[in-house]
Amino acid sequence: MARVDGVKRFLACALLAALVLLVPPAAAAQPKKPAPEPPGPSLCPAEINVEQRVADLPQGWEAGLSGLKPQLAMVTFFDGPPAERASLKYDSELKQKGNWVATWTLAPTGRGHWIQCAYDNTTAVLSRRLPETVNTCAVTYERSTKAVNALPVVKHVTCK
Repeated sequence: MARVDGVKRFLACALLAALVLLVPPAAAAQPKKPAPEPPGPSLCPAEINVEQRVADLPQGWEAGLSGLKPQLAMVTFFDGPPAERASLKYDSELKQKGNWVATWTLAPTGRGHWIQCAYDNTTAVLSRRLPETVNTCAVTYERSTKAVNALPVVKHVTCK
């Protein structure tokens, strides 16, 4: 009987030792990941106010407004002014949990780089030339939600 108790005690100690070795240390002992830096203000305004009207009202129709506010729907980067239509494709992409980040690497050109922010519920767009010091831009999209134009929703735009 004493021998069975000794074996039980040995097995209990061995099991405890195995658990101690297999279970990871407490979260406090693990190095903490630094909190991500806040992204700062987005380069494109999230929404804009526009005044729209029907220019050539078809006979028998009445014009009205839906009341929907134009919200950011698409971002395009250009080599030169947008009127020249030299849009650029992103150079890399990163799929994160819930997000998709597209990054453009902008090499210096004599034409300059431009950003254009397009909005749903309107044909109005905002465009501006980026400073010559900008060499990368990133657009963060929400992967699970689509905008009216069936593109991923733009969450944030940044250039450095």
